[in-house]
Amino acid sequence: MINPKDIHISDFNYELPDERIAKYPLAERDSSKLLIYNKGVVSEDHFASLPKYLPQGALMVMNNTRVIRARLHFQKQTGAVIEVFCMEPYFPAEYQQNFVQTGSVEWLCMIGNLKRWKDGVLMREINVKGQTLCLTAERLATGSGNGTNHRVRFHGTTRRWLSLKCSRLWANCPFRLISTVRPKRATYVRIRPFIQR
Repeated sequence: MINPKDIHISDFNYELPDERIAKYPLAERDSSKLLIYNKGVVSEDHFASLPKYLPQGALMVMNNTRVIRARLHFQKQTGAVIEVFCMEPYFPAEYQQNFVQTGSVEWLCMIGNLKRWKDGVLMREINVKGQTLCLTAERLATGSGNGTNHRVRFHGTTRRWLSLKCSRLWANCPFRLISTVRPKRATYVRIRPFIQR
């Protein structure tokens, strides 16, 4: 058995060219590659051939879960981009309850470029089905120094509600809404509680 002290992370480095990474699914999903491991031999086929590799009476479990788009980019007036990556709901703690909330929700998040977000509220606009919403993020509790386990409160309103109730705050806000770095990747958030009704 190998002593863990003799294992170096550099032993696991390997070259992975960008063109070898599947960024988008194929038009015909069953044409994707299928990796096969059979009695120590590794080979490949296409996913459409999967039934011929399954033994008689095999149980197949389908995973129909979806990944939420929970990587949000906020841009401060200084130009600094703060990335907030929602890891798990904090309040309400259950995903389903969290997703149907209106107004505010709290998540445990990882924060990229944490040193640029010392305090204050981050704001950005998002467009959901033609409706412009204002999304705010407020850091409530500090996590570990590497940017993980931060509790963040998200609150969303329509632009109309914001202009009626918060026009002074909007005018004097230290964080201006500027276009995000990758708007198409960060625009649609499947966390629906941000829509004020």
